[in-house]
Amino acid sequence: MTFTTPTLSNPPPGSAEWLNARKQGIGASETAAILGLSRYKSAVDVYVDKTKEIIAPRPDSAASKRGRRLEPVVLDMYEEQYGAIHRNPPQVTSEEYPFMFASLDAARVDDGRPVEAKTAGKFVAYQWGEAETDD
Repeated sequence: MTFTTPTLSNPPPGSAEWLNARKQGIGASETAAILGLSRYKSAVDVYVDKTKEIIAPRPDSAASKRGRRLEPVVLDMYEEQYGAIHRNPPQVTSEEYPFMFASLDAARVDDGRPVEAKTAGKFVAYQWGEAETDD
């Protein structure tokens, strides 16, 4: 699948403008919900978000706030270990399926591969794959 960056504005992730722009297609984070694989959102939640008139930003949980604050640190550590990254690149959209898009945390400078920065507390870390893997 080939991706291209949009020519539209790149509003800050989480802003009302960004949330409303996401109504035009299916984002990467919504795919798991649609397939019934997300523990945070259901397919019905995605449908409601896509069909209601205006989407207002949801209040952050403590874990979300912590993750957002730690994201630059995680990306710094990734860059030290694996090389240069481009932070907060514009949203990418599939050329073949223009309703599919993703908002990336970063992309590798050498080959453009996406980089997602995630954190997990000790009580939920077991839900993620082994360190240094794609699991």
